[in-house]
Amino acid sequence: MNKKDLYLDYAASSPLHPEVLRYMTSLYEKNLGNPASIHRSGVMAAVELEKSRNAIAKKLNCSSEEVYFTSGATESNNLALRGLAQSHLLGSRKEILISSIEHSSVKQTAQDLEENFGFKVLTIPVLPSGLINIEELKKMLGQRVLVVSIIHANNEIGSIQNLKEIGLLCKAHGILFHSDGAQAFCKTPVDVTDMNLDLYSISSHKIHGPRGIGAIYIKSGLRVQPQNIGGGQESSMRSGTVPVELISGMSAASELYTSLSLSKLESLKEHFIKILNQKIPDAIIYGTTKSSLPNIINFAVPELLGKTALHLLDQRGIRISVGSACHSGKKNPSHVLKAIGLNDKEAYEALRVSWGVQTQVSDLDYFIEQLLLVRDLPA
Repeated sequence: MNKKDLYLDYAASSPLHPEVLRYMTSLYEKNLGNPASIHRSGVMAAVELEKSRNAIAKKLNCSSEEVYFTSGATESNNLALRGLAQSHLLGSRKEILISSIEHSSVKQTAQDLEENFGFKVLTIPVLPSGLINIEELKKMLGQRVLVVSIIHANNEIGSIQNLKEIGLLCKAHGILFHSDGAQAFCKTPVDVTDMNLDLYSISSHKIHGPRGIGAIYIKSGLRVQPQNIGGGQESSMRSGTVPVELISGMSAASELYTSLSLSKLESLKEHFIKILNQKIPDAIIYGTTKSSLPNIINFAVPELLGKTALHLLDQRGIRISVGSACHSGKKNPSHVLKAIGLNDKEAYEALRVSWGVQTQVSDLDYFIEQLLLVRDLPA
């Protein structure tokens, strides 16, 4: 059997782009020092660090002083929710609102704050499209709510929330607003000022950058309790020696997402939907294909178990997912798919295909071709 090695699990983690690797290698070869050091090597590192911070701030439309680097979106989400909660323990606002399709780093952090810090977590339902039920959200807002945390673009079905509308609602009630932008950053516009965001989490390895690095936007003047205490790096918001090369890699990766590359991703999405409907007309696409990321499609082929398809395709050199990589090894059906109305059987049949700036039309054609072969194999 001819096998073509094909990676279509970019939503879990995207391969490091060659241009990013070359740039990072050039920095490692310079032997940059600790950016806190005042000798020449340290100054070189500090200059590179601030160049990257400015680039990220420009992408978010915020001040560079409002960008803090972390180990990734999971740490950023923890810092956002724990930091806010611990800074407001004595206040009257004891409710935290999260959507029913949040990433586990938000969901479980909120649960811990409920179980151990006296906060109450309320879950905002979503529509079958995966979009927030705005009318239900309006009913939940009030003087007891400290923060609303809404994932910008879902990691399983790609639905993009209207953060501007939600941000205006939060602002009208004096409620803080956080969004997990791990999947959304660079793939859909974000303007933390226009969207009235107080905190926004991002990740590098979802955009062809290195793993182990991310960032968080924290609005100037906001009270947030640091979770890492030590050397006072990142204005004491996140202590620990700053990994300049990783940060620069994330910044370089963000520059890959131009209007041209985003247009290509959208074209790939349109092509995928077209050939899926042509070749497998009974396939079901979950969520919305309109207000969604240009590189994620979650779908099912009826009577084909998702994990069965995943393993058979993996044997043919094709890497996809049955949902979030954080939960793909667990037996329970996806909470995201359950939240949009699927039953257990439907959720277990779901497949997630995601691509990046290096993916070609021929790759998607090959995937559909192999999926047809897998579907027709005897049980």
